Amino acid sequence: MDGDGDENALDGFEEAVLDAAFGGQRPGVCVQNGGFSNPWDMAPDEGDLVLFAQMAGQAIDYNVFTMNLIVGTREDIAAGEYVGLRYEQQY
Repeated sequence: MDGDGDENALDGFEEAVLDAAFGGQRPGVCVQNGGFSNPWDMAPDEGDLVLFAQMAGQAIDYNVFTMNLIVGTREDIAAGEYVGLRYEQQY
């Protein structure tokens, strides 16, 4: 994605999810597409793997304490080959 408009769209998406769940942001809650992960345990986006998306469980239910991360290779993500993505849940 290029430009401030794309970044604003992602920020708007995060705010909409958090607003829908809790009426605003909560400590420890994150929703993120791309960039670098903010894991609770070992980062899964190392080596050839990059972060596709992550979401703290509290973004959906504030009593669910998990971090959900999806990673894949840059090539698979760029090509839309999502079948090769890897899901990891940290508690």
